[in-house]
Amino acid sequence: MRSIKLYMSMLFVLSILGGLQAQQSLHHATGGDASGSGGTVSYTVGHPVYTTVIGANGTVAQGVQHAFEILVTTGLEETNISLELDVFPNPTNGLLNLRIMDNQIQGLVYQLFDVSGRLIETKQLTDSVTKISMEMLPPATYYLHVTDHKQTMKSFKIIKH
Repeated sequence: MRSIKLYMSMLFVLSILGGLQAQQSLHHATGGDASGSGGTVSYTVGHPVYTTVIGANGTVAQGVQHAFEILVTTGLEETNISLELDVFPNPTNGLLNLRIMDNQIQGLVYQLFDVSGRLIETKQLTDSVTKISMEMLPPATYYLHVTDHKQTMKSFKIIKH
């Protein structure tokens, strides 16, 4: 009787360990890499489920391979403007000071975006120091871009508490 209990206990433990091991493996029918003049693509065939769940706090995607793109930008002209952003306090509670050191403000615009890319405010720069009020905005991460209507001259990540 004791040997039967020992045998059943060993069988139970081994079945649990085998089940845990099965969770660590993934089987694909086939896969590989394809290369061409436009780049390289990795692919797999046989992954049974691919679902993206979007919620209020973010996005979760099942699967083992997720698409992403690496974009290399070349041929940009170097700009001769010196921009300095002063945030008081850092992180800010509501008021930003954007100061342009070389007083080259003609044609410059600032754009304030939220973290999802939604444009919140756009204004023309008219002075070497511009005050940007963020008091009515909720605490979050924001992005401030200074452009000359053609290209972004400089970007800043702003944290508002």
